[in-house]
Amino acid sequence: MILNKNIEMDDIECCNCGVIFLVSARLRKNWLETKNTFYCPNGHPQSYTKSTSDKLREQLNEKENSLRFKDNIITNLEKRLEEAKEKPKTKKKKK
Repeated sequence: MILNKNIEMDDIECCNCGVIFLVSARLRKNWLETKNTFYCPNGHPQSYTKSTSDKLREQLNEKENSLRFKDNIITNLEKRLEEAKEKPKTKKKKK
């Protein structure tokens, strides 16, 4: 039985010893996404840290969440103000 299969490969250079090794593009993509540790053929640990775009995306999400929270506070305060304006005012009795 003969099996022919094309696999896209990516090269990686070890940041410790400089050895260049090949891994499947699919595996490298997984490492980029998960940030899990992997090893060069000489046993040196490697990992991809958060990219600048990952960090900026997180900051943007935090700012958006903060903005939504503040918008909710403003909406609730505006609602309470309108309700207070609609209630009839009662006079306090003098002693």
